[in-house]
Parts: sequence; C-alpha cells; structure tokens
Amino acid sequence: MQAGGNANSLKIDLPVTAFDDDLSARVITTFTMGTNGSITTTNAIGANLTLTNIDQSSVAADKTINLNDISTTVSSVKGHASNKTTITGSALTALTVTQGVVDLSGCAGTLNIAATAPVKVTATTKTLAAVSGATTIEIDGATAATVSGNVTALTVSSGSTVGTLTVSGLVTVTTLSVNGTITTLGAGGGAVVTTMTVGSAGAITTYNASNNLTVTNIDQSAVAADKTINLNNMNAVTVSSVKGHATNKLTLSSVNPLTSCTITSGNVDISGLLSTTINVTATDVTKVTAAGKTLASVSGATTIEIAGATAATVTGDVTALTVTAATTVTTLTIGAAKTVGTLSINGAVTTLAAGGAGAAITTLTLGSAGSITNVLATAGNLTIAGIDQSAVAANRTIALGNMTTAISSVKGHSTNTLELTSTAALASCTITAGSVDVDTLLATALNVSAVSSTKVVATGKALNSVSGATTIDIAGATAVTVSGIVTTLNLSGNITTSLTINSTVNTLSSSAGVTLTSLTIGSGGSITNALATGGNLTITGIDQSAVASDAAVSLGSLSTAIATVKGHAANKLTLSSTGALTMTVVSGIVDISGCAGTLNIAATAAAKVTASTKTLAAVSGATTIDIAGASAATISGAVTTLNISDDVTTLTIGAAVTTLNLSAAKTITTLSINNTVTTLAAAGAGAVITTMTLNAAGVITNALATGANLTITNIDQNAVAAIKTIALGTMTTAISSVKGNAANKLTLTSTGYLSSCTITGGDVDITGMAETTFNVIATEAAKVTATGKTLASVSGAVTIDIAGATSATVSGAVTTLTVSAAVTTLTIGAPVTNSSIVTGTNVNVTASGSLSKGAGTGIVLGDTNTITMSSGGIISTTITGRTATATGVAVAGVTPTTSGADCTVGGTATGNGAKIAKAAAAATVTVTAL
Repeated sequence: MQAGGNANSLKIDLPVTAFDDDLSARVITTFTMGTNGSITTTNAIGANLTLTNIDQSSVAADKTINLNDISTTVSSVKGHASNKTTITGSALTALTVTQGVVDLSGCAGTLNIAATAPVKVTATTKTLAAVSGATTIEIDGATAATVSGNVTALTVSSGSTVGTLTVSGLVTVTTLSVNGTITTLGAGGGAVVTTMTVGSAGAITTYNASNNLTVTNIDQSAVAADKTINLNNMNAVTVSSVKGHATNKLTLSSVNPLTSCTITSGNVDISGLLSTTINVTATDVTKVTAAGKTLASVSGATTIEIAGATAATVTGDVTALTVTAATTVTTLTIGAAKTVGTLSINGAVTTLAAGGAGAAITTLTLGSAGSITNVLATAGNLTIAGIDQSAVAANRTIALGNMTTAISSVKGHSTNTLELTSTAALASCTITAGSVDVDTLLATALNVSAVSSTKVVATGKALNSVSGATTIDIAGATAVTVSGIVTTLNLSGNITTSLTINSTVNTLSSSAGVTLTSLTIGSGGSITNALATGGNLTITGIDQSAVASDAAVSLGSLSTAIATVKGHAANKLTLSSTGALTMTVVSGIVDISGCAGTLNIAATAAAKVTASTKTLAAVSGATTIDIAGASAATISGAVTTLNISDDVTTLTIGAAVTTLNLSAAKTITTLSINNTVTTLAAAGAGAVITTMTLNAAGVITNALATGANLTITNIDQNAVAAIKTIALGTMTTAISSVKGNAANKLTLTSTGYLSSCTITGGDVDITGMAETTFNVIATEAAKVTATGKTLASVSGAVTIDIAGATSATVSGAVTTLTVSAAVTTLTIGAPVTNSSIVTGTNVNVTASGSLSKGAGTGIVLGDTNTITMSSGGIISTTITGRTATATGVAVAGVTPTTSGADCTVGGTATGNGAKIAKAAAAATVTVTAL
C-alpha cells in the first residue's frame, strides 16, 4: 500500500503486506489500525510522511503499529481504554500519548504524555520527556519521566520501574500511586504531590527533592503491607495527612527536617522522621510510633494509639487514646478544655499532665504492665471521670497527687486490687465495681454505686453513699452510709465509727473477727434477712437516737456483745436474735422481747425497754427508764425514774431508785426492794404489785401517794431478818396478805383508809395505819401490834400474838392465842386451843367460840375486866390477877364454892385464881368477881 496523497483519515482494517510512500511529502491527519488490519512491512519512508494523530481508541484489540524510519511528529496517540497499542519507530521526532493503553518501548524521539483521558503508557528504557493531564495516567516502566503539567492521578504500574520521576516546578500531581519502583523521585521548586501511595510491591528508592517537593498527603490505608518511605532530603515542607494501613505499618524517615507532618489514620512509625512539628489529627483508627519524638498535637474522634514518644499533647477531643505496651510516653498532656474519651495506658507514661482548666479523661485504664510514674500535679485542671480496671487482672496503683476534681466511676478488677492515692482531696470519688483500695485517697465524698460485685478498702475513710443491687464488700472504713438498695453487704474489715442503712440491705454478712462500732437503720432503711454472722461480727452499738421512725433488726445468730443500744425518743426499735448475745440498752424506745442472751439496761438518757418474757439482768441509769414488760428485771445501778409501763413478773431493786412509777392496769408480780426507793407511785387506776418485799437494805423513803390507783396484794417480809417500816400513805386498796419476819418487826403506816388489810404471819405493827378492816389470817406464827385498832377477824392454825388492840375477834380456829398487850375487847368466836391473855383485856366468848388454856397461861383478869360468855360458848382456863379485896363472883346464882351441872368453880376467892368450866348448854355466864 502506498501513500500517494494526503488523507484526513486512514484506517487499515485488512492485512497490508507492505506500506510505502510515493517519495513525496504526504500528510495523514489521523491513522487507525483496525481490528483486522496489519502492516507486515513498513518500507523506508523517512520524512516523506507526516502522521499527525494515531487513534486506536475505538479498536478493541491489541495492535502493533511499526512506523519504522518515519521521522514525523505524532501529536496525539489515542490507545484503546483496555487493549494495548504498541508503537515502534526508530526515527520519530516526537510522540505524544493522549489516552488509552500505549506501549512506546520501541519508539525513538521525544516521548510525551498529554492525557485528555485515562492513559497507561509503557516506556521501558525510554524517557517520558513531558507528562501531564487532568486525568489518570499510569506509567508501566520508563527510564525517566518528567511531570511537566498538572496530573489528576499518576500511577507507576506494579512490577515496573521508573528510573527517575521528576515533578516539575509549580506542577501538581493530585494522586501519585507507586505500585512499582521509582528509583529517584525529584522535583522542581513548588512541585506538589497532593496524595502519594506506595503499593504493596511499590518502592521509592531515593527522594532527591529537597525542599522543592511538597507531598501533602501520604495514604497507605488500602495497602495491606508493611512499607517504608524514606523522604531522604525532602525538607521544610508540610505533610498534611499521613494515612497508614489499619494493621500493616508505614514507616516514614528523613534526613532533613520537615516543617510539619500530620498523621490522620492507620499504623505509622515516624521514629526516624525529622520534623519540626509532628501532629496526629486522626480521622480513623490510628497507631503512631514516635520514639524519641514529640507529638505536638493529638486529636481525633476515633481511636489513637501511641507506641512511644518523648511528649504528646492532646489538643483536640480524642475518642480513645492508648499508650502501647512496652513503650514509653515521657509526658502526656491533655490540653485545656479537651477530652480523651478512653485513655488506656498499657506502657509507661512518666508524667500525665493537664494543659489547663477543663482537661478531661472520660475513662482511664492502666494495663497489666501500664504505669504512670509520677504523681499527678494537675490540681483542678484535670478531670478523670472514670477509672476502669475491670478487665485488667493485675494489682495496679494510680497516684492522683493533687488532683481535686470528681471521679464518677471507679471499676477495679474482680480479684486484683486497684489502689488510688492522692495528696489533695478530690471533690468526690464513686466506686462502681471490683476491688478498690482508697485508704490513702483524700476525697470530700467517697461513694460506692456498685453495678457489679465490689470490694472497697477504705480504712480510715468514710463512705458517704453506698448502693448497688449486687454484693458489696467493705474491707474497712470509719463510717458507711447505705443510700440505695444493696443485695449483700459484707463487712470484711472493721467499721470504726458507724454503719447507717437508709435503704434496703437484703443480707448483712461479715468475715471473722470484724467489729462494727455502731449500726443505725435510717428512716427508709432495713435489713431484710436475719444476720447469720454468729461470732464473726461484733456490733458494738446500735444507734437509732436520731431516726424518727420505727425500725426492726433481726440479729439472727449474732452471738457477740452489743455494748450500747440507743433507740429513738418516740419511735420504736425492735430487735430479735437467735444467738445468745449480751446486749445493753442505753436510751430510747427499744423492744428486745425477741432477743436471746443476757439483756441489760444502762441508761444514759431516757429509755423505754420492752422485754416481754425476757430477763433484764442489770438495769441502771441516772435518768428515766421505762420497762414496758419483762419476765424479770434487776436494778443494778442508780435510776432516777423507773417507769413500769407493762407487766413485769419479777422486779428486783438492787440500787437506788428515786421514783418507781407503775402504769395504770399494769402488774409487777414480785417487787423485791434491796435498796432505796425514794418514791413509789402509780400512774393510774389498776396498778398492781402482787407481792412486795423490803429486804434488809430496802427502803421506801416517802409515804405512798397512790390513793386507789395502786394495789399491793401481798407484803412479804417473812425471810427478811431486819426491822422495816412501810409508809403506805394515801393508798386505799386492799392488802390481801402481810407477812412480817418472825423476829423483826414490820411496821405499816398509812393516812389513807385501806379497804382491808390482812396479816398472815410474822411480827407486824399496824398501829400507825388509818382505821380500816384489819384481819389476821395466819398461815404461820404471827405477832400483830394494833394499838387503837380493830382486828375484825383473827384466825389461823398457828400461834397468833396480839400485842394490843382496841378490839379483836377470833373468827376462825386458832391453835395458840397470845394477847401480849391489852385488847379492850377480845371476842372469841371460834375455838382457841391454847391461850395466854394479859390483864386489861375484856373477854367475850360467843356461842360459837371456845377458849381453852391448854398449854397457855390462862387469863390475867384485871379488877375491872370482865369475861362474858354467850349461850353455847365454852371457856376452860385459869383466871388470875384479881386483888384480895375484889368482889366475889356470882355466875348465874352460882358462888365460887358451889359446883353444879352447868358450872364448876374451883379455887379460892382471894385472888389466887380459880377455874371455871361452863357447859355448852348453860346460860350466859359473866365473871365479875373472884
């Protein structure tokens, strides 16, 4: 085929054996080798033919065009987008590729790329003199390539080499992707690569750009291979963004310092990079190795990991910041008003600092080998909102130094201990989980708000607020206040001041040998389950004195001593136990009816104690004590006022009581007074003392002023070998039984008129009592002094001695009757077996009476005394005492010397005595003389 003339377009779509010219200057504006076209031989054409354009863009087939010795300038070569066009020519002046896939390795001349559409050029061993184009350009090998104009995207193909790639001055390559090898990367002044990526098999051997080239961004984020980029002598430029791969490391180095370098994502090692300023402005997960370097600025709403640095300053909010294990950050500074969401220190931070007020760490974690060497010196500038060691199975210590802000949540590990220390007081610190030691931490408020099992060591510290529906173990504290529900509160260390429960604690438990100094159940507080602590826990005191609400505590198996129990003045504290403990109530209203063990009252303030069916072993207190029921109670120390507001079976007064007051309708079954009761009173009607005894040291100082309110059913001095006096004062109720001692007199006095008083034994003097119905119903030997009184009824199968009375009536059989002091009128209305009656007594034997001398001494009858016998009465006694001049006797017409069927008189009429025996059926006999 011969070019015999000019052609605007020549397309060869069939095989051509030879292509030649006509030896004239010819021009083919556009040449295309069709899909089926080929030229076997291109003859020597030289300069005769000009090919302006070669356009294979629409030919979807690999094609080779051999230009042989054509020495033309090809202004535009358009290859197909995917099929390769191979051009050879030994004499070309110049050739410019404008689009498509083109292989120029066989071309001579000046080879250029001026892309108007995506281009891929192979120029092995060739120089691409000028490369430009606002599109994608790929170079698949070249000896050298000069970027002479702006390029949107420039790629060095994988497996290929570009000997020297030079970016001309003031030219910008928007994206440079090095998937093959660039032996030397050079630049003219002001040259810019906006984004550079070195592929997994890519490499740049030498940077020879000095300060001419600015690489704005390095992006390895999609390259899953460790890469090293040596920026060599590039200097005084700013790398705005370095993106490493998420897992594979990008290592940057240089021999001259950059102006600045900013890492924005991925795994980047800049330890060998010289730069005036190195920043981390993360847009995605970032890991930076910066050994010996200063990270001037660290920020980013993502995860940032620092694998070593001389210093790092957080200048913007960071979601998560990690210091890598086995690396050191000498100084880590949180900038003023900046927040690190999570700071995980798995390596070493020598100094953790705050750049100013408002610096914040939301959550701090010290890894198993992590540490903060120096104590914090951040004062109020740094806030650590949370510390979380829950996943770190190692004991760790954090020295908070002079930090003064609040920590909202501290989580320790479940078994390993986190210890917090400080030299200044935190505003507050709240523990939420795990094992935490705060005994050397200063804080205005220490709290526990547990979200999972928690153990707190707070020796010497107060826990202001404790809550959490889980198990909380307090291994020592001064004071603990429970403010919210706690499932199990275990005490494994001493609580030296108080435990105050203002909410519900389901179970209170303890380790062995633990002491709780004081327990208080607040107005909304309770312990659901009975204690099962046995002898493990000692509760020194229970104090409800300031809690104006009823409370109940089941002490369960607790078996140690409670030295002080303080109830509230108006609200009741109810205690119960199954363990045999020792308990002492000191004040307030307390019900211990459900408690086992030794129960005491040692009141320091007013106390009201209910101990139904229980024994109060020792009761004392210079105050008002109210016993609202007990089986027994012993007053062992002085009491100012002792109120008995409910029934007490046995009350023993072993120490002085100023006022003993028995409430209305309440009963003391047995009152044993061994000391002084200044005043015995009754608060209302129906008060009853079933049996009262004044023992040898017992005294009731003041006369009773109880009127009809108090009934003393029995007074029993039988076993008391001491002379005693009881002033019953205004009491007006009945005494059913008064027993004196056999040898020591009991003297009763009163101003009130008892409804009755019955003496049943012993030596009793009722002379000082107001008149009433006095009876002697003796169950044992009795001596009654009743001068001026009437004994309405006297009986008893024992010895009864009446030591004076106005009147006495024997209404029941008496074994031995002695009248040891005159009774004005002695009426015998029942059998008297033995009798001894002193002078001054007038004897009247009724129809049902019989008076026998028996083993007695008979009657000493005064000159003016009479013996009167009613029908049916019997008298058999010796009568003495009359003077010699006394008038003789006349008994129903019987003289002293006369005996008859009805009356026998024996003896003389001179006063030495006579015997009178009267038949039961005889008429009344009056002895008027003898």
